[in-house]
This record gives sequence, structure tokens and C-alpha cells, in this order.
Amino acid sequence: MFYNLNFYKKQNNYPIMIFKILTLVLFFFIPLSLIAGVGILNFNLALIVLFSLFILFDIDFLKKYNVYIYLFIFFYLYLVSRSFLSINYKLSLEASLFYFRFFSLSLVIIFLSEKIKNFNQYLFIYLSAIYFLIFFDSMIQYIFSYNIIGLKYNGERVTSFFNDESILGSYISRILPVILFLLHIDNQNENNKSKLTLLFIFTGLIVVYISGERVALFNIFLIIVLFLI
Repeated sequence: MFYNLNFYKKQNNYPIMIFKILTLVLFFFIPLSLIAGVGILNFNLALIVLFSLFILFDIDFLKKYNVYIYLFIFFYLYLVSRSFLSINYKLSLEASLFYFRFFSLSLVIIFLSEKIKNFNQYLFIYLSAIYFLIFFDSMIQYIFSYNIIGLKYNGERVTSFFNDESILGSYISRILPVILFLLHIDNQNENNKSKLTLLFIFTGLIVVYISGERVALFNIFLIIVLFLI
């Protein structure tokens, strides 16, 4: 029923509305699926790739971004063809063959930001809620040795909801620039942006420090430098 999204926009809004809702749910589930585990994340990304194919049937959207789509197809074919020339082509194909999932995710982000009013604001609030939940949970685990769901602090690295996986700092250092970007593309509340920026960076530094991840700490300092520039 999604073979022509433009047709349904004119005749019946329910299919496109359902499509938007399902795509939005899948996209918003990504930050939580990163916490839940790699298996759930990959399953979620696979569904997003499937949904991104329906987006390409939106003629207006396709015309608007056809140059970028063609450039990606060319770049993707280049990566795959280069993999066959490598010494271990099977290992190289593992990285290049499924590279299209990043482009699919980009299509979904652009589609949602254009089709859903105030999408950037909703995403900012959602990511900020997850960010501060992890911050408070990390502090509780660091101070009381257990987080809010009973996961124990091993005395070396705070892991929060990630349990045995020491990726807390990496998670924060990657979600932080997205939050700052969403904060500063909003033209409202200009007076509060500086205060919120300092709050996000300060809390991020604390979480990354107690996580004990050096690469994540370097990423945080890099974010600060780039942001100042």
C-alpha cells in the first residue's frame, strides 16, 4: 500500500500517517537499543533500512535529494568493488557490503525532520532525557556501588545500564555532539543555550571521567575545542 506515497497524500492520509509513526518509533528506539545490546540494535537498523526503501517512493523527496542519492550509490559501489581487490576480500566485504545502512538512517532522519513538525525539538528533548537518566544513574552507581536497576559497580569503571560492557563513556561522547547540534539549530531560547551547553559538557565530562575510557575523554575534549571554534 506504500507503492506511491504521493498518491496517498492526496487520497488517504492513514497509510502515510502509519508509516510516519512506525518510522518515528524505530528511529527513536535507536538510543535505547544501543543500551539493550548489539543484537537488538542490528534488528532495529534492519527495519529502518526496510522502511527507508519506502521513502524512495516519495517522488517529491526523491527529486529533491536525487543528487545525494546518486552520489551515495556511486560511492557505495566504489567501496564494494575495492573490497574485492583487497587481500582478505571477505573481511573487507563485512565492512563495505552493509555500509548502506548509514545512508538509510540518514534518509530516515531527513524524511522525519521534513514531514514531522518540530521533529528536532522532540528529538532534543528525548535525547536529553536519556542523557540525564544515564548521568544520574552513573552517579548513583559510582556513589552507592549499585545503579537504579541493581547493577554493581566493579570499583574500576562505572558502566551504568551497560553492565559488563565498558562503553558508557563512548555512548556519552557520541550522543553529546548530537544534543548540542540540536540545541543550537533551534532559534528559540537564545539566552539559555550557553547555560545548557555548559551543563551538558560538564555532566558529560564527569560521566566519561568515571567511566575510565581514555578515547571517550579525548572525544569530549575534541568536541569542546570544535564547539569553541
